[in-house]
Amino acid sequence: GAGSRCSGMEREAASSGAAAAQQQQQQPDHQLRHLQQQLRQRDETIHVLQGRLEHFRAWLLGVQAQVSAQDPQIIKNARRLYVGGIPEGTKEEELRSLFEAAMASTGAAVAPGPSIGCVKVSADRSYAFLELRSVEEASNAMAFDGILFGDVNLKIRRPSNYNPEEAAPLGPATPDPSVCTAHLPMCKTVVEDTWDKIFVGGLPCNYGDEQVKELLAPYGPLKSFNLVMDKNTG
Repeated sequence: GAGSRCSGMEREAASSGAAAAQQQQQQPDHQLRHLQQQLRQRDETIHVLQGRLEHFRAWLLGVQAQVSAQDPQIIKNARRLYVGGIPEGTKEEELRSLFEAAMASTGAAVAPGPSIGCVKVSADRSYAFLELRSVEEASNAMAFDGILFGDVNLKIRRPSNYNPEEAAPLGPATPDPSVCTAHLPMCKTVVEDTWDKIFVGGLPCNYGDEQVKELLAPYGPLKSFNLVMDKNTG
């Protein structure tokens, strides 16, 4: 009797062990199927959003075509950017390479192919103008203010003939939030009014950007910097 009870208990334990092993084996399979379903749903959502975005851009191109037919200069002004503070001797192709790489690596380019249509460096080679492929990409490129080129941080601005009201129906006026510049070496030339903004006064009159940056370097890397010069003393 005792032997048969032990044998029965052993068979029951073996059966329970096999069931537990089968359940453990099925659990990863269930998790895998669930993950695959989530990925399919994500892909379907992305496909729908891409379709909507393409539809919106097609509509936007139609609006731009109508505006361009009335005044082509409005479109041109909305696609152009001013680049200030370029080093002496800078060549147009060097700027083109810098911004093409930045557009591609940050997601600022909205389509394959070159984003920079035209680069013109001033006669004294102290500033340049970029003309981008689209209004949207020009707005995205505004995110590159302060990008490091050689040993200087470039100043990115709208040109003086840019009219925000005229440009409003042509596309976004600010960079897409998904444009990621975290990997780019940069120090913005516009200091936003945030909690970590500070004012530094009483600087020697002969100090330039580099001297002030060197003075602040021990306190950590600068996110943005703007040296305001006295209009009377320079």
